[in-house]
Amino acid sequence: MSLRLAPGDLLASHPGLEDPNFARSVILVCEHTEDGAFGLVLNRPTGVGLGQLLPDHPTLGEAEEEVRLGGPVDHARLHFVHCVPGRITGGTLLRPGLWFGGDVDELGAYLAAVRADGQDTDQVRAFVGYAGWGEGQLDAELESGSWIPALGRDEWIFCAAGDAVWHSVVDAALGTGDAEPPAPHELN
Repeated sequence: MSLRLAPGDLLASHPGLEDPNFARSVILVCEHTEDGAFGLVLNRPTGVGLGQLLPDHPTLGEAEEEVRLGGPVDHARLHFVHCVPGRITGGTLLRPGLWFGGDVDELGAYLAAVRADGQDTDQVRAFVGYAGWGEGQLDAELESGSWIPALGRDEWIFCAAGDAVWHSVVDAALGTGDAEPPAPHELN
């Protein structure tokens, strides 16, 4: 029987996962069905701001918020998650308090308003690319121990990019503290 992840759950890569696209990554699961899965890598910085990516957009063209690398598939599409549905409408509810996508013009207006107020824009994360799995692919990777599932927490989803969130998710999911998590074959 396969583990079915819910939208909003997280996957932390096992330390032994050597794929450069996913080593020490944390993925927000957006969908996991029998037909496949889709998610966004949360902790891969790009060094590129929204304004650099969309310089001609009327409001996002001025946005400085960094775009994350959501995965190795389709870098031509912008994705975003947020927890402000009253300000950015049209998104898909992943779990209570967390939405995927929405109106891009409202995203730009929200970011501009928050910046103008001198507040932090940490209730939104933008991505190019995504992580995708075909039918049964993620199930097999979960069974092999390549991924460590965890419940999503806002402080991890809206975290700073880098390895710190990976350590936090692995530690919380496995209760390992500073110890190295068990090898994939030891998780079964």
